[in-house]
Amino acid sequence: MASVVVGVVGGSGGAGASTFAAALACGVGGAAVLIDLDPASGGLDVLLGIETVPGARWPGLQLGGGRLDPVALDGGLPKWGHVRVLAAPQASVEPDAVDQVIDAACELGPVVVDAGRGLDPGQAAALGRCDLVIVVAAATVPGISAARRVGSGLPAVSVGAVLRRGSVREHDASELLGLPVLATLPEVIRRDGPVPSSWVRIGGGIVEGLMAASA
Repeated sequence: MASVVVGVVGGSGGAGASTFAAALACGVGGAAVLIDLDPASGGLDVLLGIETVPGARWPGLQLGGGRLDPVALDGGLPKWGHVRVLAAPQASVEPDAVDQVIDAACELGPVVVDAGRGLDPGQAAALGRCDLVIVVAAATVPGISAARRVGSGLPAVSVGAVLRRGSVREHDASELLGLPVLATLPEVIRRDGPVPSSWVRIGGGIVEGLMAASA
């Protein structure tokens, strides 16, 4: 299975970036690794309801200056279905630690990074490793305005947008953002779990398309 790295950033608060990051990881047919790099959030393990599942979180991960064993990472992380989850950074993660984790995770399968909205050195290092960065934006005038500012500060990598449905049409949002719109997420009236199944299908299609293009 191709080992691609996809980053997700929120164009504004409450855009649903963490939920969509989980949808991307869940939508892959095989195993994936979901990495939480947003210290301002409550933790992806809490979002996914696996906060009591034993396994390593960022504060307990022992990283020296060497190489992280992919087998140790595979066995040490809690799982949400078939997705391995490294969650709960309590502060900024050093770039060397980010690189070690991504190197090991890439040997296990596709990697999805929930980078939050900041751009500290660790987040910047992770986004610089990405084959694609997705900005999740509310399709409203304030949402697009905020997302445009976020997008302008991203590293020089491939970037696309995923929209939360609103008053701004896809074509107009793409022009205003200066980014291709990869998908518009349907509104969710009632969830069938922590991540809407409709989002999982869309996320899986994006990752599988990226994997096919990189093969």
